[in-house]
Amino acid sequence: MFRPRLDDPRRLENGRLHPQYLQWIRQHDFRASRAFVDCFIDHAANLLTDHDYFDRKKAIRLLGAATVNNIFHHDRPMMAKRKLPLVAEVLGMPLEELTSAYDTEAAERDKEAFMISMCRMHPARLMSYEEAKAGLPCPGCGVPWTGDRSADENERYRRDHPDCGFAGHSWGGGPQHCQRCCGFPPLSPEQRAKIDELIKLPVIPGLRKLSPEEEKAAKRQRRTERISELERTLVRLRRQEEEDRE
Repeated sequence: MFRPRLDDPRRLENGRLHPQYLQWIRQHDFRASRAFVDCFIDHAANLLTDHDYFDRKKAIRLLGAATVNNIFHHDRPMMAKRKLPLVAEVLGMPLEELTSAYDTEAAERDKEAFMISMCRMHPARLMSYEEAKAGLPCPGCGVPWTGDRSADENERYRRDHPDCGFAGHSWGGGPQHCQRCCGFPPLSPEQRAKIDELIKLPVIPGLRKLSPEEEKAAKRQRRTERISELERTLVRLRRQEEEDRE
């Protein structure tokens, strides 16, 4: 399920930051996501003015406007990798070092893109039955699944989820939740057990499970048959080899 408005997938429609994005921020090394631009700046002595300011006009004249913009604007695609030799020549630095920094930043951008795609498609976090029954706040909106509906429940729901465009539902007549931000009501152990029974494969009449001894005997039989087949193949190949020699 995709959100109807994807202007900022890092946020849920109620304005809160997506929990997956918050977790990614805590674990993310932002130095790696700027490895290439930091490497460029550290070796940009040839592109400085007499007052040690970055000479953007000179950089554009040597590298091109698109290349310079792609280097410094993180929200734009990275510059083409085929231009690395030219950039290394302009900076006067080893191509291997610049390529390593480029690959590091590209890998981090791929990780960020994957995280954003997860935020687009998945709810904040699906709660377990035990968490919801205990009255813990929903990770998507902060409202518990349990409890009675307030008098202004509909107004509260429209205020928290004005642009979600997804259906709302509740758990046992409790507060209303959004399918996009909050996910789905958790299933009870009894419901999960019933579903497990429904999806089990049907039992084929006359088919029973083999005992461990019978399984070993069946494996030995299959192995013996395979060995016999390979021996017959070997005899046939040797006979063909002898005929070819004659």
